Amino acid sequence: MRNRADIPPVPRAIPESSINRAVIGNACPLIEYRDRGGRDLLASRALETLRQRASAGEADFTREFARRLAALLHSLFTGDVVWPPPPADSAAALEAIRQYWISCPRVILGGGYLSGEPGREIVADARLHLEGWGLGDRNITLFDRPGSMPLYGASTGQPAVTLVIDFGHTSAKGAILQESGELEFLKPRPMGINAAHEGWDPDYARTVHGAIRKALAGFRDECRDNAAVPAIAISLAAYLENGVLVDNHRGGYCKLRMINPDFNDLIGDIWEDLGMPRPQVCSWHDGSAAARNLSGPGAALVFGTAVGHGFSPVI
Repeated sequence: MRNRADIPPVPRAIPESSINRAVIGNACPLIEYRDRGGRDLLASRALETLRQRASAGEADFTREFARRLAALLHSLFTGDVVWPPPPADSAAALEAIRQYWISCPRVILGGGYLSGEPGREIVADARLHLEGWGLGDRNITLFDRPGSMPLYGASTGQPAVTLVIDFGHTSAKGAILQESGELEFLKPRPMGINAAHEGWDPDYARTVHGAIRKALAGFRDECRDNAAVPAIAISLAAYLENGVLVDNHRGGYCKLRMINPDFNDLIGDIWEDLGMPRPQVCSWHDGSAAARNLSGPGAALVFGTAVGHGFSPVI
């Protein structure tokens, strides 16, 4: 395990550091993954294609996923990773993130693709690859509820009866935080948000706003017994800084900046408009929410529609 004195200051995840845009470098021991991107290898479309190939007997899903994961981690831990050139005002932040990954002592993994025994096998196989490459000092762990990692992270430190929501691209998962610290899960709500949406489109902003309102109305109706929800804690598939949507033209949720850039305020407005008392609202980028499950320095990776990332402690 690495000495904490060797770990640089914790950065904040930024759009330019997206794992989806990261490209594995030429030092990767698995030659077939060199010059391949995170989205190309590990986002849902790539994993569904791999799953189809496995069903046809053309691939071993667990083995191939583990190899792809190991290749990505090797590139991050060795600094052999390439991102598209960032804007001048983000270059220093991106380099700080590269340096943090090089020294990162622990990575916690989650996402529905890592659920159950296959997930445990994938992580174990990836660890074996890293050990063979001299990177066995990194602590690679699987969250015990992989499909709900951002939800549990968002719930950390919240009062009982908080409504916790993970707004993903495909669906919104909701839960009520119990006194025990466990989550009582609510029915997932469809979202259908385009993760790759480019540019600024006011019509699409209204579409996203409507999808959020519909999801919140569904959660409200399901938790009527907890009408006095004191807080709403949210994991969001978009970059945030202190609850404000980052000015990033890529992705669906960021279009909400055209309605209200303060995402916490926007959620409070919708909840009030649905006839409920205005709650305290807090929100995090989904990778940052996932990283809140860590108690010390480290990073989180979440494999869903896209690959989320965040760093601990969350700033």
